[in-house]
Amino acid sequence: MRLTPITSRIARGSRNGVITRDDHAGISIFRMPGLGLPGPLWPIWPLLEPRYLRPILAPVLSPFNGFVCVDAAYAICMKQLFPRVPLVFRVEGTRKGYEAAVPSDGEEKNRLPDIKRRILERLLAFENDFMDKRAWNQCDAAVVKSEFMKKDLLDLYRVPERKIHVIPNGVDFCRYSSAQPGCLASELRDHDEDRLVILYCGRLVKMKNLPYLFRAVSLMRRKAQCVTVVLGDGEEKESLQMEARALGIASQVKFLGHTEHVENYFAASDIFVLPSTYEPFGNALRPDFVNVRNASREIIVDGETGYLVDPNNPGELAAKLDYLVSHPEHRKKAGQQGKALIRTKFSWTQCASRYVELLQQCSREG
Repeated sequence: MRLTPITSRIARGSRNGVITRDDHAGISIFRMPGLGLPGPLWPIWPLLEPRYLRPILAPVLSPFNGFVCVDAAYAICMKQLFPRVPLVFRVEGTRKGYEAAVPSDGEEKNRLPDIKRRILERLLAFENDFMDKRAWNQCDAAVVKSEFMKKDLLDLYRVPERKIHVIPNGVDFCRYSSAQPGCLASELRDHDEDRLVILYCGRLVKMKNLPYLFRAVSLMRRKAQCVTVVLGDGEEKESLQMEARALGIASQVKFLGHTEHVENYFAASDIFVLPSTYEPFGNALRPDFVNVRNASREIIVDGETGYLVDPNNPGELAAKLDYLVSHPEHRKKAGQQGKALIRTKFSWTQCASRYVELLQQCSREG
């Protein structure tokens, strides 16, 4: 199969009731309108979406001879419309994998549940799992971002191993390697050049495990030499601010919200920490330091490009942070080795080429 030289992206989110098209960096983005699903049937909307998508998607997709999809309803619809066109489904994460790694807190368990709400939540969870598994079974190949995710699909969902392919996320190496901190480096340090910046970048949600990072910072012997910068927003922001105050480190933690220019903050920081308990693939990774028991161990070479520590032991993280604060030569070496690893293993070009090769393989086998 020779792939068409036209690349387009299909997305949800048209706000005016019709298909809209935007062009960005040579890629056409088609935004789909709402489906007009029947209101009284909202509890089973996930099951109805493919049928309602057909008349909308058919004219948009007909010029293409290969699909990569991240939405179960769209994938099912695509395969129904064009059964002979190779379809690769990209799995972003799994509900069962998340729940295994991020248990419910005690307050939720002890709260008297609303029976109707709980039934609906379980129904929707079942429907979404059903649609995901249906998409994985109907697609020609399922792509996961890590061996960690592959194990989830094999163990928790019984997806055939022959169908699963591991292709990591790509990294825009030039964007990050050429970033300049400018005056940001001084501002983050409150104009104290001797202070080091410990950076976290990501959503402020439970699975990111930020209280663990704050507890580790509070235990550091050299915490007075550091400022912890938190980039991102989310539902846990207020409770995290309270946690920092309770630990006595509020003056050393800066919550800076969301930014479109994360590369400048990475360039201005000295140490990066990713404390997640569930991370199918660490998009926000800097080769200085990382704490995980998940897919990031496939990216970080422990002791060379960073460290892997126990996410339940803040003392261990505190000790590693103290070590990195007092050993600038190791921070520099880890950064250099990490850059080399990312450039050779996680470039956008390499990852995109593997998708093209997989589509061509699916076409030959189909």
